[in-house]
Amino acid sequence: GTPRGSLAIAQTAGDQIAAAAFHHRGRWLAALSGGASGGELVVVDTGTGVDSVRTRVAASGDVVQWCGDDYLLLDGRSLVNLAAGAVVWEY
Repeated sequence: GTPRGSLAIAQTAGDQIAAAAFHHRGRWLAALSGGASGGELVVVDTGTGVDSVRTRVAASGDVVQWCGDDYLLLDGRSLVNLAAGAVVWEY
């Protein structure tokens, strides 16, 4: 098919995409880059192609899971609040 867009991530030198996940309704795509001191978390609205979140987080991981509309769980241990753009709980 024809590409509808692209995702620019890992704007920090040395970062690489470590994990990504679509929201269960397909509305957002979350991607996490990995680096030595955490990574950049990007959430893109799939309808508009616009970043709704782009922030550095003090966590990394190989698995991203959506927990409702407002939270992401990284590697089953770091809960990120998207409104705050930060890790709010560690398991």
